[in-house]
Amino acid sequence: MNRARQLKFLSLLESIYSLCEIRTMKDFEQAWRQILRIARSESVIYTISHKIRNTIISVEPNSIIVRSEASKTGSSRKLPKSDFRKVWNHLAIHKQVTCRNDKEVIVPNQRIIMAFLARLQNCVKVTRKPQTLHLTDCQELRF
Repeated sequence: MNRARQLKFLSLLESIYSLCEIRTMKDFEQAWRQILRIARSESVIYTISHKIRNTIISVEPNSIIVRSEASKTGSSRKLPKSDFRKVWNHLAIHKQVTCRNDKEVIVPNQRIIMAFLARLQNCVKVTRKPQTLHLTDCQELRF
C-alpha cells in the first residue's frame, strides 16, 4: 500500500473511532440517567455474585452514595459518575467486564457499580461465575 493510501486508511480509522467514541458517550449518558432512576426508586442494590446488600443513601447528579453491609466501619461509599463511565467504556470496548480478580478491577467498588449496570437488562446480560457483564447488540438503550 502506498503512502497516500495508508494516510487515507488511517484517516478513515480515526473517523470510525471518533464515531464509536461519540456513540459510547451518548449511550453512557442514557445509561446514567437510567441508573439514577433506579437509585432513586429503590432503597437497596445487591452485588451480583455475593448478594451483598448495599443501601442507597443518596442520589446526586454526579454520584450515588451507598452503605454496604460488608463494610467493617459502617461508612458510606461514594460511587462517582466518572467510575461508572470507566466501567461502561470498558464494557463498550471489550463487550464484557468482569471482576474475577484484582487485575480486572478498573475502579474501586466495581462490584457495586456492576450491580447497577446489570439492571440495564435490555443491553447488559449477566454471568454469575465469574461475575461478568456482557454488552448485547441493542440498537439503543431502552428501559
